[in-house]
Amino acid sequence: HQIERRGPTAFLRMRPKITDVFDWPHWGGERGMEWNFAVSRDAVYHLIYNGGASESVFDLTDLQVRDLEIHTGASKTEVSLPSRVPLCRVSVEHGAAAVTLRVPADVAARVTVEGAAMGTNINTARFLQSGNVYQSPNYDSAEYRVEVSVKGGMGSIEVI
Repeated sequence: HQIERRGPTAFLRMRPKITDVFDWPHWGGERGMEWNFAVSRDAVYHLIYNGGASESVFDLTDLQVRDLEIHTGASKTEVSLPSRVPLCRVSVEHGAAAVTLRVPADVAARVTVEGAAMGTNINTARFLQSGNVYQSPNYDSAEYRVEVSVKGGMGSIEVI
């Protein structure tokens, strides 16, 4: 990992240390590589995730994430979104990926989806559909909101 500080902002970059083909995580067993880490609940975050062929699970429920960018390829990514942020902006760009976003019960959402070949599974009982936009009925007046923009290829997006 590498950490860089600029004023009150810290930038953390995490990458596996791979020196040759036998260092890849899939050679080490069925679990592959697993990273678990915790961060402060008091800090405000702008998170950028660049992932490839992986399975990733993020629980951001108790964090102050104002901006979240997800860029991923052939992967499975699950994210539990923040529950106590006035507005969290989420941008998802993916290729042949399955992305699941979990919106906490007391959070309103607006989800805009772009991608002709992408499969969508969005809870339309909770997020009303108008064209390629899905929105909570109380979005404009809600105390806590997420604004999601999804651009995808052959993969799928699920919002629950």
